[in-house]
Amino acid sequence: MARIKEKKSPQVDTNNNPFIARTGNERMKVAQGMKIPKMLCGELIFESSVIMLFAETTMGKSLFGFQLADAISRGESIGYLKNEGAAQNVLYLDLENGEKVFERRYSEVEKIDGKETWFNQYDWSDNLTVVDLADPNQYEIPKENVVEWWFKHIVLLAENSGAKVVFIDNLNALIMEGGIEKSKEVAPLLRKLFDLRRTQGYTFIVIHHTPKINQSQRASRNEMSGASNLSNLVDGIFTIRRSVYNEDESSRYIIQLKPTRYSQNVYHAGNVITSRICQIHPNFTGFKIIELGDDELEFKSEEAHLSRRGMGSTQIIYEDETKKRRELLDEYVKANPDTPVTEMAEHFEVSRQTIHNDQNWLKENNGELFNNNGQ
Repeated sequence: MARIKEKKSPQVDTNNNPFIARTGNERMKVAQGMKIPKMLCGELIFESSVIMLFAETTMGKSLFGFQLADAISRGESIGYLKNEGAAQNVLYLDLENGEKVFERRYSEVEKIDGKETWFNQYDWSDNLTVVDLADPNQYEIPKENVVEWWFKHIVLLAENSGAKVVFIDNLNALIMEGGIEKSKEVAPLLRKLFDLRRTQGYTFIVIHHTPKINQSQRASRNEMSGASNLSNLVDGIFTIRRSVYNEDESSRYIIQLKPTRYSQNVYHAGNVITSRICQIHPNFTGFKIIELGDDELEFKSEEAHLSRRGMGSTQIIYEDETKKRRELLDEYVKANPDTPVTEMAEHFEVSRQTIHNDQNWLKENNGELFNNNGQ
């Protein structure tokens, strides 16, 4: 009879311990000595966070990115999106657009005798460092440890510029031109950025392209390329979508799809940010945040912004979405009866109020499904 080999108990090296054990009060004292993260763009972005901004092409991701970088470098806010920080160094990796696109966007433009003339270029703060990719013939991407190679270069750039706020515009440039073959392979880079955020207090705003999106449907983080992989590796996510506000092609709305751990989801589907792309200054193209008048409050809701061209009435589409969500919620609550409303709202990517409304509707139509007072 074969002798069963006994498994050895794992040996613990106390000099290589990954944990810090403290009482709750001891941990609280340590936390009190730490810096309170400040808002950099309202509740969308806080210091010491890794934030993902994604949208399809032509939505103005880079325009908003540079506008935000400029505001942070000057210690200024963008509309009611408050920046609590002082002027500081910012590093912006512009990996796709190039110098001439940059020049045109931030110059006054006139046509003289049919020829376009650019003049009066915008005066940027010296706190902002902008990085372009060099000619591919001037560097060689290694065949192995590609992510580590890019990460070390990004860290070196940040250290040399003295910047704790870093924009990476965009992930697709690394995927298409940087020797990284698939979106999911960017995950190790995000993990490294996340570790750097945790250990050294960096803030990373990562801009990501998505495939073409159905602009008649509500925004979801599932629209991100590699969504299930990437969305779990960042602290917060928001996106820019086209809007039918004022029937203006330049209208946009901004919606928060994953709030940072420092605040609740403020800019959710019931309280989106209405904006439009325009000349903020004669030589600066950016986003104007719109303060809605009393007769425009419907545009606080994402539903009012959605394009309905050739798709029937808004009411029909809204009812279809609501019916499907309520069916899924019914199943979800039966399987998870003690789930808090906040967690359900995050799972279905809607507001707490929407979950309460759905619960009330299900109670009235399907009997008493909830026995925990909606908590």
